[in-house]
Amino acid sequence: MKQIFTALLCFCFSGVFAQNWSYIGSDVSGGKYYIRVNGTTEYGYQKAWTKTIKSVLTYYKAGRNYTLTNGHCIDLNECDCKNRRYRVSSYVYYNSKGILVHTYNVPSYAQEWSDVVPDSVGEAILEAACENVAESNSSGPLFSSSPAYSSRSSFGNSSDDLSYSGQYLFKTKLDRPVEEPALFSAPSLNSREVCKIPKQATIYVIDNTGDLFWKIYVNGYTGYLSKNWLQRQW
Repeated sequence: MKQIFTALLCFCFSGVFAQNWSYIGSDVSGGKYYIRVNGTTEYGYQKAWTKTIKSVLTYYKAGRNYTLTNGHCIDLNECDCKNRRYRVSSYVYYNSKGILVHTYNVPSYAQEWSDVVPDSVGEAILEAACENVAESNSSGPLFSSSPAYSSRSSFGNSSDDLSYSGQYLFKTKLDRPVEEPALFSAPSLNSREVCKIPKQATIYVIDNTGDLFWKIYVNGYTGYLSKNWLQRQW
């Protein structure tokens, strides 16, 4: 069954790459993002495939870290347009030749909703997936007419200290890191890497109830980081 499922994915995606993808933006590291809206779930959430193309992608498999050069990742998102949040249910990784190298289906218990951060990848995905819903929503537009998305050209910021206006527990820094740690999309090393965290970045801790991974905000992104990277200011 697993082999059949993988084969179907290869067949479907090989035809999708050439069509039906809409460009939604690029990040400060040169990564490019595309979206393909894929209908609505039984609970009314918008489904969308997103494709990420980067010079370097990292994924985890069987306890090991693998790096893809000039590869791409496709993930399936559910977007809650009303509450401005999203979650990811699966990831598919391809190498530079377009060959499938890894798939990961996020267990239902681990599919956590993430609030969308302004000028982030998540907001670009949500806006693109929900633009038709916004037109018919009686409560008014879901998104502001900020110029940040008028052309969908870019998001993020190169600054190492973007202030956070949301609720958080405390601010801290990395504890003398020898390298830039990865920010993950879920509290697991098997989840997708969102970005690298600059060594001097200010980190806003949003939730510290996890045994190992805490939910944080840094440089315009929300994700998860092992608390062992942080200075002990709690």
